Amino acid sequence: MDVLYLGYYVAIAFLVILGIFGVAASFREYRKHDEPFKTLARVLCESFLLFGFGTALGVTLSVFYSRKLWVVMAASATFGYLMLAAAVLDILRKLKARKRVSKRLPAPHAILIESQEDAFTLIRALYRYARVPLMVITRVPLEEWTAKTGVLPDEYIWLSRVEHESSVSPTDLHVILQRIERFLMQNPGGVVYVDGVEYLLFYNDFKGLAKFLISAKDMAVLHGGHIVLLVTPGALKKVELSILRKEFEMVDVGLVLREVLGPALFETLPPELKVKKNARAKGSERGGEGFTKSLKY
Repeated sequence: MDVLYLGYYVAIAFLVILGIFGVAASFREYRKHDEPFKTLARVLCESFLLFGFGTALGVTLSVFYSRKLWVVMAASATFGYLMLAAAVLDILRKLKARKRVSKRLPAPHAILIESQEDAFTLIRALYRYARVPLMVITRVPLEEWTAKTGVLPDEYIWLSRVEHESSVSPTDLHVILQRIERFLMQNPGGVVYVDGVEYLLFYNDFKGLAKFLISAKDMAVLHGGHIVLLVTPGALKKVELSILRKEFEMVDVGLVLREVLGPALFETLPPELKVKKNARAKGSERGGEGFTKSLKY
């Protein structure tokens, strides 16, 4: 066998092995991560397909069939590189837009808000100006949420029984709790926004829901994060709402933003991000411990 052709065979074998190894490694990473790294792993897998198998095919065709087919090899290598480069640049841009906080926010660990407008105001300001890592748990699909709030969360859970990459069944509270814990461990000082209480009560009794919410609060306290819970009027019975008010603190959103952002930055906020003082705001840490014990974890 000609030494030159032996070199071609070795090169083709190397490219195929590289493709197999790269695709397998990328698939493992795809299964382990959430967005946006899941997308990066998928693009990496596609790039290895082009780099490895596509380039190997190009070498084979140009060497054993026609030199003019070298364009297959060049196109595979070029497109594989461009896909990977574009994906990496996109991830870097998104990570820069969500610069992680390096200090704890001067805000309660567990916040209860009864106005959707106030809740969205707080989330928008924290996301855009304080640049905190944000996890959203809601009944609204991601596209609708982003269109309504102008916020693209770092992690998103759509409460739904429909199978979707971002959905979790409302009966799987333990799965949601695990996701919350992982998010707060990876993002100290992060914020977890939760709504859809009425929907969760369709599939869980109040005692189970309360255990879930209080456990999420405890995780926020442990990891220096924050839970923002939206409960609209009429969603709960008075006794149920009073129980949550003992564990979650009702706040004046405007005062929280002033404290978190500072007076100078607060004054630069657009008018729609400045809310009126909530007359119902009050501290409500008293009595929480007794109720937690009564649930008998």
